[in-house]
Amino acid sequence: MKTKLMPILFVLFALNLFPSSANANPRIAGDLKQACSTAVADPHDNSIQGNICVAYILGWVDGIQNTFVVLQNRVYVVEFVEHSTIGQDVRVFYKYVNAHPESESESSPVVLTKALLEAKVMILVPIESKNEVR
Repeated sequence: MKTKLMPILFVLFALNLFPSSANANPRIAGDLKQACSTAVADPHDNSIQGNICVAYILGWVDGIQNTFVVLQNRVYVVEFVEHSTIGQDVRVFYKYVNAHPESESESSPVVLTKALLEAKVMILVPIESKNEVR
């Protein structure tokens, strides 16, 4: 029992040593904005904070791309413009949150959606009308 508990205690101890790793999943837009400030200031900086931002947004984009969304009884597919880059997505998000400070307390995925739709980097493509949801 003692040998099984030691690795868990070590991991918990290590997480407390590195405060930035405790915030590796910024669920609130303000936390993600803080992590993205490093990536926006210097895109070549390999700090933990900058990498958290880029990895979070990249994972979110990969997860939502080509998914189906139902809005007002219509079905849409989520797509991103071809020339879009992860660096652009990071800057669009950061600029949006700076322009809308009230969004800092909202969920990161919600604010990412708003920012990238507003910038027309993410688009909702309607599916044929025969696929309307009833």
